[in-house]
Amino acid sequence: MSIPLRILQITNRIPFPLNDGGNIATYNVTYFLNEAGHQVTMASLNTKKHYQDPAVLKDITAEIFDVSIDTTITSLGLLKGLFQKMPYNIKRFQSSAFNQLLIDLLSKNTYDIIQIEGSYMALYISSLRKYSKAKIVLRSHNIEHEIWRRMSLNESNPLKKLYFSMLAQKIKKFEDKSLHEFDAIIAITARDADYYKNQNFKGILTYINAGANLELFVPNHSKVISGSICFLAGLDWLPNRQGLDWFLSEIWQKVLIKYPYIKLHIAGKEMPESYYALQSTQIEIHGTVSDAVEYLQKYEIFVVPLLSGGGMRLKVVEGMALAKCIVSTSIGAEGVEYSSDDIVIANTPEEWVDRLSYLLENPLEIKRIGHNAHRLAEKKYNWKNLVDSFISLYRQVLN
Repeated sequence: MSIPLRILQITNRIPFPLNDGGNIATYNVTYFLNEAGHQVTMASLNTKKHYQDPAVLKDITAEIFDVSIDTTITSLGLLKGLFQKMPYNIKRFQSSAFNQLLIDLLSKNTYDIIQIEGSYMALYISSLRKYSKAKIVLRSHNIEHEIWRRMSLNESNPLKKLYFSMLAQKIKKFEDKSLHEFDAIIAITARDADYYKNQNFKGILTYINAGANLELFVPNHSKVISGSICFLAGLDWLPNRQGLDWFLSEIWQKVLIKYPYIKLHIAGKEMPESYYALQSTQIEIHGTVSDAVEYLQKYEIFVVPLLSGGGMRLKVVEGMALAKCIVSTSIGAEGVEYSSDDIVIANTPEEWVDRLSYLLENPLEIKRIGHNAHRLAEKKYNWKNLVDSFISLYRQVLN
C-alpha cells in the first residue's frame, strides 16, 4: 500500500448538511479520501448563516478546525462593494482570525497537499506560501465570475443587471490573477478546465467531475406518481430562483393547459415565502425536504430550468443515479457528458413545452431515458472511482 497523504483541506463553510451542491461536492472528497486511508485535516470558516458544529465531520477527518464568521450580505456592504477593488462577494470571507488559524496549523504541522475548495479562498494563499512548502491545489467548483455574468444577461431589472455585470468583472480579475498562484487546478468540468488553459495556467491542470455515492442513490420505481413533475434546488442561490421563476412564468401554464391532470412539486432549502402563495391543486410547495432521495423517487420527471450558473449541478448527477428522466436547459446539464438518450435538453419555452408534452404522452420514454441516465451515472459518476483521480493528481503534483 502506498504511503498515506497528509492533506489540509480549506473550505469557506463546514460542508454539512448534505442539502447543497457545494457541501456535497466537498464532503464526498473528504469522505472518500478518508476511506482510502489518507489523512485529511479540514480548516473551515463557520458562517453565521450556515453554522455547524464541526463535530459532525469528526468521523471523516483526522482533525477539523473552524473560525466563526458573519458573511451576511448587507445593503452597506453592497454599496461599499461598488467602490472597492476586492469584490464584495469575496471580501465577506476575509478573516484575520482564520488567517491566523492557518498560520498556526502550518507552523505546527507538515502537509503534502493543501487543497482549497473554491476560488474565493485564494484570499489566504499568501500565508499558505509563506508558512508551508506543501503543494497547493485549487479545486474549482465553478468559474465564479461566469455565474454573475450569466445572471446579468438574464436579469430584467436594470440596476441589478448593472450590479451583476460589475461584480462579474471584479470577480474575473480576482480569479484570473490568483489562479497562477496554484501548483495545480482541479476543474469540475472539461469546459472549466479549458477556461484555465486559455488563461495560460502553467501548473498541472485536470478536471474531475463531481459524482454521487451510488450506495445511497438507489432507483426505486415502486413509489412513482403518474403525471408528476418535480423541481429540487437550494433557493438561497439566485440562479436557482431565477430559473424556477422563468419556468413558472414562461412554461408551466402552457403545459398545464394541455395536460390539466399533471402536478408540479417544488422543494428546496430556504424557500422564499412568495412561493408558498403558489400552493394549489396543480402545484405543491414542499419547502426543505429531509431526504432528497425519497423526494426524487416519487416523481416521473425532474426539471432543471437553469439560465445561469457554472460548474456542474450535483442534483442532476444524483437524479441520474436514481434513474430519473431529467429535462434541463443546456446550462443546467453543463459538465455532464450526456447524449440525447440520457437527458432531455430544452432551452426555449417552446422547446420545454414540446419536450414535456412528448414525455407525458409517452411514459415508456420516461422510463427509457431514466434507465439510460442511471447507466451513465454508474459508468462515469461513481464517487468510489472518482476519488482515485484525486489521488493520482496529488501524486503527480508531488513528483
